[in-house]
Amino acid sequence: MARFPTIEERKMKPTELIELTPLGGLGEFGKNCMLLKTADTRILIDCGGMFPDAEHPGVDLIVPDFRQLDGVFLDALVLTHGHEDHIAGVPHLLSYLVEKKRAPIKVYGTPFTLALVTRKLEEFNLLSAADLIPCKAGKVFHIKGISVEPIHVNHSIPDSVALAIRTPSGLVYHSGDWRIDHTPVNEPRIDLQRIAEIGREGVYILLADSTNSDVPGSSVSEARVGVEFEDVMDLAPGRVLVTQFSSNIGRLQSIVSAATETGRRVALIGRALRRNASVARETGHLELVDPRVLMSLEDVVKLPDHEVVIVVAGSQGEPFSSLTRIAAGEHPEVRIKTGDWVVYSSRKIPGNEKRISYVVDQLIERGAKVLTPGVKVLHTTGHALADEQKLLLNLLRPRFFVPAHGSYRQLDAHRRLGEELELETHVFTVGETLTFVNDKVSRTALQNVEPIYVVEQRRDVVDEEILRQRRQIAAGGFVIVTLLKTHAGKLAEVLVLPYGVCIKAASLVAEAKEKAREAVVAVGHGDDVTQCEAARLAVRRFFKLHSERKPFVIVEVSRIPAARAGKTLEKSEKIEDSQAS
Repeated sequence: MARFPTIEERKMKPTELIELTPLGGLGEFGKNCMLLKTADTRILIDCGGMFPDAEHPGVDLIVPDFRQLDGVFLDALVLTHGHEDHIAGVPHLLSYLVEKKRAPIKVYGTPFTLALVTRKLEEFNLLSAADLIPCKAGKVFHIKGISVEPIHVNHSIPDSVALAIRTPSGLVYHSGDWRIDHTPVNEPRIDLQRIAEIGREGVYILLADSTNSDVPGSSVSEARVGVEFEDVMDLAPGRVLVTQFSSNIGRLQSIVSAATETGRRVALIGRALRRNASVARETGHLELVDPRVLMSLEDVVKLPDHEVVIVVAGSQGEPFSSLTRIAAGEHPEVRIKTGDWVVYSSRKIPGNEKRISYVVDQLIERGAKVLTPGVKVLHTTGHALADEQKLLLNLLRPRFFVPAHGSYRQLDAHRRLGEELELETHVFTVGETLTFVNDKVSRTALQNVEPIYVVEQRRDVVDEEILRQRRQIAAGGFVIVTLLKTHAGKLAEVLVLPYGVCIKAASLVAEAKEKAREAVVAVGHGDDVTQCEAARLAVRRFFKLHSERKPFVIVEVSRIPAARAGKTLEKSEKIEDSQAS
């Protein structure tokens, strides 16, 4: 068994350190981003995003809190692979660095990963903010005082690598997302021989993907999935629609190969899916035995149904995705009909179960037969299961083991695997820093760590307070209260306009007005701010009493000449009558 070298054997200086700070990805699923600091070097490993759920209304993407990098001058960003949870935050990181006048920055990645990043940076007009440097598995590159060796691994996207990072304090192994596939599709097998050699060299810190640490066994090969697809396409009487993650090029290769074997043609629906397929063909990661197998949707719908395969985005039930619109009968070109088979070739991301079930129900109602991974082996994970993770731990035998990338449940399961093998294991999450000095580990809690909520179309961001307001409006509606005052400060009238509060809200307006008036009078001749707050609380309490919900209440003050106060009163009554009707 490999033995980690002692401090004396490594000739480590007591003052040399390694600091690890996750900006995302630990204790959560998504926005993977790890800051690694040595005495002389600062690198960021991955910079991903997280997709929002119902708790994030109006948000398109969640990215790490880059304010944690204030005062940190990055030497490079190193990317392990091209999945969105590892690269979606790159444009937003670069925007931050441009704003701080710390761009351009070196960005290292394999050719396929950088091709995907390039497309993103073109959309954001940020290509000049990055020095994109291709790297290759087995080829060492240097960043100031450290060296980085990419190691080829199998995952559900091409050109995925682990990183062997050699620092003055010792070797840090970052697994990236990985699994073991002995019969991969259109890529080499994971380089277990090189990983074993690195283990014999001695690994100081292992950062390893924890995603499937709580799932026993080993993952199924992608080649097995390809065989199942051939069976499905042989048996299906009509069209076969397949939904998958848009970045899973290995799966797309299995589908295209199966279609070729069964005499079918393939069309792709979904902007990201078409973009990723285009990049894969350009970089040699999607092979077409017959170039005619891929067709436009316009051409493929003209073929007999039994010759058609449509790969469609939307496996997670995303509200505006192509599959969701097809299920709802709202897609302009594809309508579900009896005889269609719809194949789900992806896992359910936690939190998306209800949306997926709703789409499945709609598809079945419209006449489709729906196949899921529980029916056949139609999907395999891109992440190592528990037995594969044990093998990696045994091959590397690190001095310190740090579970990474996953929910806290997964991190804790990974911790138990490490402790079974008598490894010193440290679990930490976003908002903490681990410092390794002289073979000792300390933990520091960070302050005010919050993700950034991105409204992608406007390249804008919102904060937690805005989301709180949106959630409150969604739950209880909102009410606009206007205090009409003369220039002398006398209250002339109160307007109350409820929206989405409750069915009987219109009939309660007069009483709500009186509650607001009483509250303003009760505070006497206070300033506008005090009177507005009193009116806000009174109106919110009143509607909560009648609707069991707290509406979001906005109070404003409007000044009117005293001579017009009577006319304004008459006008306000007309406005409220109109609102009530």
